[in-house]
Amino acid sequence: MSKIDLMIMSKPMLLRKPKTVYKLNYHINEYDDILKLWYKFKNNSTHSDHFIKSIFTFHMENNNHILMVCDKTKEEFLCMACVNGEYVSYSIPNFIELDHNIIVCYI
Repeated sequence: MSKIDLMIMSKPMLLRKPKTVYKLNYHINEYDDILKLWYKFKNNSTHSDHFIKSIFTFHMENNNHILMVCDKTKEEFLCMACVNGEYVSYSIPNFIELDHNIIVCYI
């Protein structure tokens, strides 16, 4: 399935109320850094930080969800979606004012 198809299929999830919201006590340089961590985790399923390992394990083992990483200093949010067992990442415009970085899970 194409990236566009996966993005379109994930859109209804973003319109629902989030299932969980976690405050991130991490500084985010670039969203690419998060994606690099994800790709590395996908290959070896390990990470020294328990929280990151838990989030990535959820992302790997569950289907049809979006993890949205929100950095309060950025103009866009990172969406990491799993749709029908396929992964896609994309950014969307920042649509809320935040006091701290968060990660939001939509199902």
